[in-house]
Amino acid sequence: MRRGSFARLRTQQGRHLFTVKKPVDNSMACLEYETAIDDREQMHHAITVMGIHSTVRIVKTRRTATLGP
Repeated sequence: MRRGSFARLRTQQGRHLFTVKKPVDNSMACLEYETAIDDREQMHHAITVMGIHSTVRIVKTRRTATLGP
């Protein structure tokens, strides 16, 4: 089953990124277009006005460790 394109708005290390992904051959392969934006809130409002709405919200927390003596 081929899914449609989707957009992602995220903040990573204080940098705001807007990405559009379009699935291609399989569920792990996508064409991806990404750009940095200055105002996350304004971009959120712009994509909402275009009719794009949130379906999933993912919050990730990463931990690092060192293995060895």
